[in-house]
Amino acid sequence: MVYRVTLKHAHGKISHEAVMDLVKRLDGNEHAEFRMTDDGIHFQTGDAEAVISHRSGEIVITPGSPSRIRATRIGELFVVPGMIMNAQNKKRNKKATNTATMAMMATLDADPADVHSNLFPDVSPDEWEGIRNAMGVDDVQEIISPFTTHQPAEARTIDLSESFSINADHWTPPTTWMGRRGKDAAEYLNYPRGSPQFFVRQLPLDPWNILWDESMSAGGIEWN
Repeated sequence: MVYRVTLKHAHGKISHEAVMDLVKRLDGNEHAEFRMTDDGIHFQTGDAEAVISHRSGEIVITPGSPSRIRATRIGELFVVPGMIMNAQNKKRNKKATNTATMAMMATLDADPADVHSNLFPDVSPDEWEGIRNAMGVDDVQEIISPFTTHQPAEARTIDLSESFSINADHWTPPTTWMGRRGKDAAEYLNYPRGSPQFFVRQLPLDPWNILWDESMSAGGIEWN
């Protein structure tokens, strides 16, 4: 059987965008790519790949590209070649699989099912909380909920090619989130974390405004 990690959670049906946002926050690779395929969300970080499929209350993460996964399924018909391909696929794409899995476990309190019930035994509850905080997730509902009250995901504009950019009105961060002060005394917030997108405000608890000036990137802001 093709290796995969099945996770159960109590948040019901969540959008593709919310899944991608949570994975992106943990990965931190500005060159990470997401593509929608018939098999699910194809996530690539560096040379590692995984396919993330989800339905209400369940997320399945399978290492490899869609084509590689299909080839492994065919190889299973011959038993030994299938076992070898499965093991190679799992090892080669471990980073993508673990990143996606940890992102879901840290934020959605998702529990691995069956043989993966003790997937990360060395991570303590405090460390899981630290991972969640590092991802900038105070309340996962603030990420999940906006997508349940807008038009269906298929009708929204989303660019998943070389950069990670979403329509701004779906991605405005909560006012309670803290950014970093620049030398101009303004406060800046990179959101989604690791993306090329920045928000700016002048005073604490002011609404965040997207920064449209392309020259003001992570390298263009002068920090204190």
